[in-house]
Amino acid sequence: MGNSWLDFIGLFLPLFLFLWWTRRAKWGKEIAPTVYYLWAILLLKTAVGMIYLEWHHRTFGVCDSDAYLRTIQIFNGALPHHIGHYLQFLFYPGGEYLPPDLWYYIKHTRFWSDKGMMLFIKVLSICSLLGGGKVVWIMFWYNVVGMLGPVYLLKRVTPYFDSKLNGRWLLVFLIPQVLFWGSGLHKEGFIISMQCFVIGAFIDMAQLGSWKRIFKNAALYTFLLAWSVLLLIRGFDAVVIALVLVLYLVRSWQVLLYSFALLIAALLVSDWLNLGVGNFLVQKQQAYLHNGVVVSVQQVLALDGHSVWSFVRNIPMALLFSLVGMPGLVLETVYFVFQLICVSLLVVLLIRHTSSIWIWRFISIALLQLTFIGWVVTNQGSVVRYASIPWFWLGLSMICLSLRVKRK
Repeated sequence: MGNSWLDFIGLFLPLFLFLWWTRRAKWGKEIAPTVYYLWAILLLKTAVGMIYLEWHHRTFGVCDSDAYLRTIQIFNGALPHHIGHYLQFLFYPGGEYLPPDLWYYIKHTRFWSDKGMMLFIKVLSICSLLGGGKVVWIMFWYNVVGMLGPVYLLKRVTPYFDSKLNGRWLLVFLIPQVLFWGSGLHKEGFIISMQCFVIGAFIDMAQLGSWKRIFKNAALYTFLLAWSVLLLIRGFDAVVIALVLVLYLVRSWQVLLYSFALLIAALLVSDWLNLGVGNFLVQKQQAYLHNGVVVSVQQVLALDGHSVWSFVRNIPMALLFSLVGMPGLVLETVYFVFQLICVSLLVVLLIRHTSSIWIWRFISIALLQLTFIGWVVTNQGSVVRYASIPWFWLGLSMICLSLRVKRK
C-alpha cells in the first residue's frame, strides 16, 4: 500500500473504532479508567514487538514469523481475484487432503498439513485484513487477541480479592518476557489468551450451580471452544489446564502436590491403555533436537516412551532446566538469572502471605507447563520462548500475593 490519505484512513480507522468501542462498551465503563492503561499497553507491546522483530532480523536473520507472514500474503492474495478461495482457506480445517482449486496457494506453504498451525495462521490472516497487511498493525491486532483472554479472566478472579480490576492487576501484562509482548507474532500470546478463556469460563460455570443452568449458559460453549483450540494448537497446555481444573474442589496449597500426582496417574493410565503419550513426547523431543540450526545450549533428558518412570524421575531435571537453564548465550543467561530471582521472590512471598487458592492453582499450572517444557524442548533458546506462557501464570500469582484475599 502507498502513503495516500486513503491508506492512512484504512489503517487507522479500525484502531479508532476499537478504542471507541472499548470506551463505550459496558465492560469498558466498568473498568474505567483501566481501559486507558489497556490501550497504552497494547501500543507498548506492539512497539516492543516491532523492535524485537527488527533486532532478531539483524542478529539471527529470518525467523518463524517471516514464514507466517509469507503464508498470510499467499492466502490473502486470493482476495482480490477469488474471494471463494480465501473463504475456503479460512474455513477448511486443513490436513493432508488438498482441494484442487487451492493447490496454487497451498504448494507455497509448509504449514497446510499442521491443523494447529493453520488455525493460528488463520487468526493472523484476519489480523492482517484488519491491519491492511502492514506488519505493525498485524502485530497490534494480534496483541488485541492476546489481551482479550487475560481481561476476561481477571474480571472473574478479582472478586476473590479486596481489589477491583485496576492498574495493579494490569501489571500482569508487563511481565518482562519480550516474546509475550508481541515478539514477532509467535503463538504464545494466543495460547495464553485461550487458557484464560478456559479458566474464566470454568469459573462462570462453577458459579451457576446446576447442570441445567450450565447448559443454557454461554460459558460452557466458551469453555469447550477455547479448550478445543488449545488442544489443537499445543496439546500439553490443554492437558495441564484440565489437570488443574479437575482438582477444583481441592481448596488448599495441596493442589500443587495433587496436580503432579494426577499428571503421573495420567501417564500411567496412558501407558496401561497403550495411548502412546510417552512415545509422542519422545518424538516431540527428538523433533526439537533435530530442528534446524541451534544457536543455544542443548539439553536432552533420557526419556523412554515405554517407561513412565523415565518421565517421573526426570521431573526435577525438567524443572531445573526450564527454571534455571544452563550457561549459554549472554541474553539467555541474563533471562534465567532474572527468572531465578523472581521465583525466589515468589517463594518468599508465599512463606509470608496467607494466600488464596487461586494463587496455588496458577502456580500449579505454571510448574506443570515448565515440566512439559523441560521434558520436550531441548535447546535453551526455545525454552525462553515457551516459558513465556508459565511466566504469565507466575506473574499473575505474584500480583495476587500483593493483594488481600476477600474473606467470605
